[in-house]
Amino acid sequence: MRGRQRRQRRPYWRWTKLQLFTHLLVPGTAILLAPLFFDELNASRILGFPLGYFIAVHGVLLVGVLAVLRFVARQDSVDRWHGVHEEI
Repeated sequence: MRGRQRRQRRPYWRWTKLQLFTHLLVPGTAILLAPLFFDELNASRILGFPLGYFIAVHGVLLVGVLAVLRFVARQDSVDRWHGVHEEI
């Protein structure tokens, strides 16, 4: 019985891991690539702050929050598809 349950859960965990890694890819890329452009962006200013600094503080944080929100929405659909969703 235990082996059967484990086989039934494999597709669920496969989709969950795929969702996690694909949604971590976007903010991870933003965090790694954004500093490469900060010197050029710092020539412009927004509200008195250099644009590179402004993007580092607000933009990367916003990308991370949006990625988390998108992950939660997609994971909820995966949970419903596999019949393991929770009603709150």
